[in-house]
Amino acid sequence: MPREQAYYWPIWLAQSLNPNYQNRQKIFCRAQSSLWRALNIYDDIIDNDNPQADLMSANNSFRNFLKVLYNSNLAGDFINESDNIIAAWEKVNRREWQSSKLNIKNGIIKIPKYLPQTGTFNIGYRKSLPLAILPIASAIKSSLINGSKEFKIAFNFFRYALAARQLADDASDWLADLERGLINPVNLLVLRAAKNKKIKLNLKTKPEITYLLFANNAGPQTAKNILNLCNKAKQEALKLKIKDNAPLIKFLINPLSSAAQKSLNFQNLL
Repeated sequence: MPREQAYYWPIWLAQSLNPNYQNRQKIFCRAQSSLWRALNIYDDIIDNDNPQADLMSANNSFRNFLKVLYNSNLAGDFINESDNIIAAWEKVNRREWQSSKLNIKNGIIKIPKYLPQTGTFNIGYRKSLPLAILPIASAIKSSLINGSKEFKIAFNFFRYALAARQLADDASDWLADLERGLINPVNLLVLRAAKNKKIKLNLKTKPEITYLLFANNAGPQTAKNILNLCNKAKQEALKLKIKDNAPLIKFLINPLSSAAQKSLNFQNLL
């Protein structure tokens, strides 16, 4: 059974910091996979996206992650930073769980009088930033990252990288989320464009209008935002002397920036 990509993140970070790195601490990789599974199940539960989502299985996987984190004899300031990240993750998920859905009847979307501010969604990385904890912890244990200044730079890299990744996921799910009455950062741009142009959205009889608003407004803007986040992630990586051909950039950042650039290139042909 193929492993989740996240399993390799601790290895990619270590090899990006030191190309000759060999001592793969698989305990961090396995715990990273556990966290990945837990976060995905929690997302399914919050979005009511999978009736088979098993809360107990998610809790068990999350507990495996916490066990490795708290039993690895890491510095207190790193543990405090990790606790803050987990608390922020809990807060943003609770807010999403409690948020109201769009009113949709017979395919007609009633656009709320007050839409969320775009800035509200600029914290998308908080939904997945716990995934940065174990790669950095593994690098610390291997003496590849030393001191709070360096691990904070590493967290900044992941903030930008995971924000770009979350935005790419939202771009893939913009229509499915919209049909279920869920506002994400991408379909928010569609709703805002429709509201500004006083266009009524009907997913049943005139879906092409919604698609056009995405193609002409939300899609290009989202691609530009992803590219901007990827560039900022690379700037943080350079502070740790991580080069553009390093595994972390090659496998985590470049696929996102490449897909976003292709989207913009296609838009320019229209």
